[in-house]
Amino acid sequence: MDIDGGLPWDADDSGPTAPPPPAPAPDDVDMLDRPLDDFVPRERGGRARSPVPEHVQALMGRMGKGKVYLAEETPGIIHHDAERRIARDPRLTRLALELDRQDPTEWLAAVSAGAGSTIRPNALFVSSELIKHLSTAKVFTWASEFGVGIMGIEWLNDSTLILLFPTPAAALLSLSMLAKAGFDPTDGDDPLEERAAHGFPASLLPRRSPTPEPDRRVADLDAELEGLAEAREAEDGTGGGGGDSGGAGDPDAPVRKGRGAFRASRGSANGAFDLPPLAGQSTPRFAEGVDPHARVTVRYATTDDTKHKRGAGESSWYAKHGRAAGKETAARRSGGGRWEEARDLKDRVGTRGEGREFARRIGAREERERERERGGRRSRVEDLDADLEWMARRREGEDDGRGYGRRYGERKEGGGGRRERGERAPRRPRANQDDLDRELDEMFASRGDD
Repeated sequence: MDIDGGLPWDADDSGPTAPPPPAPAPDDVDMLDRPLDDFVPRERGGRARSPVPEHVQALMGRMGKGKVYLAEETPGIIHHDAERRIARDPRLTRLALELDRQDPTEWLAAVSAGAGSTIRPNALFVSSELIKHLSTAKVFTWASEFGVGIMGIEWLNDSTLILLFPTPAAALLSLSMLAKAGFDPTDGDDPLEERAAHGFPASLLPRRSPTPEPDRRVADLDAELEGLAEAREAEDGTGGGGGDSGGAGDPDAPVRKGRGAFRASRGSANGAFDLPPLAGQSTPRFAEGVDPHARVTVRYATTDDTKHKRGAGESSWYAKHGRAAGKETAARRSGGGRWEEARDLKDRVGTRGEGREFARRIGAREERERERERGGRRSRVEDLDADLEWMARRREGEDDGRGYGRRYGERKEGGGGRRERGERAPRRPRANQDDLDRELDEMFASRGDD
């Protein structure tokens, strides 16, 4: 056995064995203590991973780490034509032509160099207290109303979000549309300055649940009826040729209806044509905590805006409307073991928390239908048996389809089907050749007698 190490069958007469490899350098062990930014992971095979290209790093900087809701995947959006607004606004038309000739990415990069954080060229930051009352589809509708073509929305919390656009030029043009005072880089406008944006329309804000108006009391109705009766008696007592009654003091006189002039009712100037004045348009009553005049601001988004992001567990929207609010739900497996579509109104159209009274009525009606289906299976089986027996009677000639027997006007006794009476339908005898010949002979004989 070789004293230098190795197994006996590995011994070689050519010379001593090769020395063992050197121990790993201390630097390799210290890599665990280094910060993650200085650590370069190694791929399989020991080769170092190639650095990320510059254009990929720029793309990763523009992309957010949160979930993005795309406009093409969100239902219930009211889209508006952006080209029409651009065409009727000379300022937007000029800005759109300039953006077609020059990309604003370099200008935004130069602004980011002097700022504390990097600007995301294709994203806008929107902040308002009204955002917590709006769904994703309503935010898309609000932006589309001003001609803004959004690609997606990245939610940060209940009061802030990020609007994503396909190109930096589209983001800059949208900033000019959303801001009340507009935005123009040639005028020296700061892209990181928060600007007042157009507010959310009242049609998108949640309304207060309607309260039923109190019914008119019976006493008021009785008083009104008594007043009408007194007025009619007073008119009848004054007499006159144009009254509704034939005589002033004769109660037995015939009443002549439809004759004479139309009289105005008490306190009215035009009689039957005195319509009540039209009520003015009432101010919409919004839900509790909704301020329709809350400030809405917009600016360019930065990479530091992600610090505003909060989890879904801290969202008041999810706490009020549920985690499935504003989202489409796929088919789900019910207790019966088969796939069924979502049957609740809030799951079908994503309006959980909006129109609660209507959703409650729809849900109660569908629950009654399901109970009726569960409890009416036996009745459906009995109805099917009755239909089959009725068809058999029609085929045998015992029933004309209306529940009558062979002789019209004679109702079958007992009612119901044979199965309900515990009877069995008699079997009809099959006719043979002799029976047919006998019937033909009788028919010819009767013709000969005539």
